[in-house]
Amino acid sequence: MKRPTLSVVVPHYNHGRWVEGAVAALLGQSVAPLELILIDDASTDGSGPVLERLAGDPRVRLVRHEKNRGVCATLVEGLRLAQGDFVYTPAADDLTLPGAFEKLLSLLAEHPRAGLACAQAGLIDERGRDLGPYRLPVPSATPVYMTGEEFRAAWRRHGAWVATYTCLFRRDAALAALSAVGRDLGPSLDAFLIHGLGGLHGACYLPERTVSWRQLESGFANRYGRDADASIAVVEGLLDALKTLSPRVHDDAYLDMLRRMAGEEMLNNLAHAPLFDRAGAAKAAAFIPGSDPWLALYRAALAAGAGSWAARLYLFPKRPVSEMARIAARKLGGR
Repeated sequence: MKRPTLSVVVPHYNHGRWVEGAVAALLGQSVAPLELILIDDASTDGSGPVLERLAGDPRVRLVRHEKNRGVCATLVEGLRLAQGDFVYTPAADDLTLPGAFEKLLSLLAEHPRAGLACAQAGLIDERGRDLGPYRLPVPSATPVYMTGEEFRAAWRRHGAWVATYTCLFRRDAALAALSAVGRDLGPSLDAFLIHGLGGLHGACYLPERTVSWRQLESGFANRYGRDADASIAVVEGLLDALKTLSPRVHDDAYLDMLRRMAGEEMLNNLAHAPLFDRAGAAKAAAFIPGSDPWLALYRAALAAGAGSWAARLYLFPKRPVSEMARIAARKLGGR
């Protein structure tokens, strides 16, 4: 059983403080990548000498941009430059955990049809302190391959369960999907590859942590998550791209599910922001398809001037039972 090869593409922009640690963790894996393509997107933090030092390793290929192109365009460039069977695209400030590649590539060797492989993730702060698990549903307690149909069913049953920064994407399938859509996907790129490749080709899942995701207040997810207009534009771009790629597989019911999940995630982000954006919450609530009584009540509460408490109350029963129990225990314990 031949283990597939792996290229790592690291988009870098002003992460000179963390990129050495990230690259060391990637190159120090028990199963080494075929190559590491480090793409500097016109950084302005003086990290040039650090990147040059890293490029001294023959496994590292340094690509530099004269002008900033954005992380998504940078990732597409990396996919096209890569030579491995699969491509891993971590952030330049994340830490890939020991044994990650060995475990995921061994699983992919058993299931070569898979469009991607993913796992669980943990969280660390700016200083690298452990913040615990990145709380997502666990669709299987053992390593598993899901067919495309099973992958889509897991989203319907569990909600969002794929941790983006754990994903290894099959390069030929990713390039074919991007070619089929034929346009710039911007910030919807990651979600497009997850749903596009997983929905069409299936996915391998490993119920173990393979990466520590660094949470930064200035990070990409936070910037978009608290801007309803930007978030809605990203999701609409994703849904349109998926329908273009495979209208039979990604049918209206599946796209409505993604629309609902995205709208509820927007509400959650807005509810936990330092200042509650009522107008943004109203847009997010209007974006959620359907007219169930609780949603109608929440929309009415917003119109009457309700604040973040109403959003939290609306979202609470939609969480997995285990997550509701954890939140309740924390509240009762005064933490």
